[in-house]
Amino acid sequence: MLVTLSSLHLMTSPLSRLDPASIRHIVFDLDHTLWDYDRNSSLTLADLFGQYELQRLGVDLDQFVAAFKVANEFVWQAYSRQEIHKWQLRNRRFELMEEQLGWSAGTLPIGFGQTYLELCPQQPHLMDGAMEMLDKLHGKYDLHILTNGFADTQHTKLKSGGIHHYFKHIITSEKLRAAKPKPEIFMALMEVAKAEPGTCLMIGDNPEADVWGAQQVGWQAVHYAPAHDQSQLSNADAVLTHWDQLPSFLGL
Repeated sequence: MLVTLSSLHLMTSPLSRLDPASIRHIVFDLDHTLWDYDRNSSLTLADLFGQYELQRLGVDLDQFVAAFKVANEFVWQAYSRQEIHKWQLRNRRFELMEEQLGWSAGTLPIGFGQTYLELCPQQPHLMDGAMEMLDKLHGKYDLHILTNGFADTQHTKLKSGGIHHYFKHIITSEKLRAAKPKPEIFMALMEVAKAEPGTCLMIGDNPEADVWGAQQVGWQAVHYAPAHDQSQLSNADAVLTHWDQLPSFLGL
């Protein structure tokens, strides 16, 4: 049965499968979990939309951003299934975006994708309450990052958000050539952190990659679900809807 951390920190619930006393390592996803991907991406796209005067092509900003979101989610799913490579993902999402908007191939200005790639990771915005939560947990637990993102951009995002220093280990799927939910990436974290499965807690927004992936190697897992989408909560040990709930639940 799923329970929310907002209720768990008010009382001890026998229905929770979480064992806070055993937790020594807290492992976070990055995009959509700590770093506000949607906000940062939308701001970058808005800047480029104006810079390149793309309104002349007959679309408004909302349509432009929505088309990118659909295309981006599609290619990331394909990448997670190992159907495409990194360079294909970075190019294909803009090709699909053009298709979504009814544009012919090559309508976007030359270099648009590369400029987006350079600018977006430099955006600083975090999910609400993330910085304060990390401040409270830092020094009390070993904090780590486990991400399916690419090493070059993920380190930039952590530094842009001002949170790079909180994390002891930062592991990307690109480096390991294995993406969540594959067991190899979770096992790699345990190896470098010298951690046992029962001491690890994974927190992320993806029910399959983060929650199920962690649970299959014996970790506890919390689904970070700020949108309160109950249909996507999977089989998480607990549900977190805002970062200010986590320290209270852990007794901090």
